Amino acid sequence: MKKNFKYDGKSRPSNNLYKENFDRIFGKKEVEDPFKKEQEELNESYEQSKKSKKEREKILKELCDRNGF
Repeated sequence: MKKNFKYDGKSRPSNNLYKENFDRIFGKKEVEDPFKKEQEELNESYEQSKKSKKEREKILKELCDRNGF
């Protein structure tokens, strides 16, 4: 660093060592997607809906076959 350089409190070394030390000290924090859980619930509901539809179609087909329609 230069002698006359005034530290502004924001400047950081731009090498990979800074990032590695920061991660080591503070740990990597995963950012949780707020919509991930909602999307999983929607997918689960959709799959259940498809399953129910197949069951209804199967029952209707059995009724049609039994009644001769």
